[in-house]
Amino acid sequence: MAQSNAANRYGSHLLHKMEPSQLSVRQWSVLAKNPVYATRKWAWDAFVSHEAMVKQNPVDALRILESPWDDSREFSINYFRDRFKDEDWNAELMIGVCDSVREDVQQFGRELLTRYFDEGQGEQILLKLSQHPSVNVQLFTSNYLTAYAANSLERIQELEHYYCFITR
Repeated sequence: MAQSNAANRYGSHLLHKMEPSQLSVRQWSVLAKNPVYATRKWAWDAFVSHEAMVKQNPVDALRILESPWDDSREFSINYFRDRFKDEDWNAELMIGVCDSVREDVQQFGRELLTRYFDEGQGEQILLKLSQHPSVNVQLFTSNYLTAYAANSLERIQELEHYYCFITR
């Protein structure tokens, strides 16, 4: 992104002459963070019209969720909610969404974990999310304690940082 508004607007004009497949999914995610609405809209349209590319590059695609623009985050949350199905999500992707610093994105991540939870992912989710500094994520993580840490001294020791955080 350019520092100049004029440069951003001119870049947006040039962008509209390009086919989205000339750029990567990661670049679309970056463009969705642009201050020029027309550029963000172009990126959203790229996501919609090239769903297969998005699904082949989910880590890069999920970067759109970190946009400073409410409209881009709203688009992306709705996009992933509607177009990604059970087979498109894994624990790492959902944990990555929860790892956001943005509350609306964290909330969406918690929604995903609740919707697509798989018993085999419980330990991984507990261990990864127990390290998150957000109180809301910490509270959500407590739902996994009984099922995935009870009666396991090793697991409880792995969660030492979690207990220290909670008792502060």
